[in-house]
Amino acid sequence: MRTSAIILTGGWSKRMGRPKESLPLHGDTLLGRTAKTVCSCVEVAVVVARDQNQQLPALPEGAVRLHDEVGGLGPLGGLTTGMRWLLDNGFGDDDVAFTTACDQPFLTPESVQWLVSQIGDHAHCVWNGSQQAEVTAYVQKFLIGGGTGNTSVLRTDGGYTFNKAMWAPWDVPAL
Repeated sequence: MRTSAIILTGGWSKRMGRPKESLPLHGDTLLGRTAKTVCSCVEVAVVVARDQNQQLPALPEGAVRLHDEVGGLGPLGGLTTGMRWLLDNGFGDDDVAFTTACDQPFLTPESVQWLVSQIGDHAHCVWNGSQQAEVTAYVQKFLIGGGTGNTSVLRTDGGYTFNKAMWAPWDVPAL
């Protein structure tokens, strides 16, 4: 099993007022820190911008810059572009594509590796069937539009205890 990553950076940062991926953080940028972390633990990382004119900060070695094949489709368009590139470049059914947004500067290699280790023998993304109602609500609310159902998926079926502390040490960052 080979591990790759897709980093989505195509948002317009309308609420932020300036490009989120370029925000400075401890001598780097949000995208730079995220990409360096991801590149340290995958074979290849693709960074998907919204279009060829989107200015991105410098990317680390091992990162491939792409832009949405079809604009205006949001994160799913970026994900499709990234997946298609991976398939066209030798990744297949037995491989993994870890996906994240560009604004995850506190992501750690250990958390990426742990998430990848949870895939097991699955050939696709899976979720616990007991959360079908929340997944359906999420699709209706955010992808189709207009849904009002509960989209919280922090509960488990009892077989797993969600432990926030194991994800990453969290301190409020100074920007």
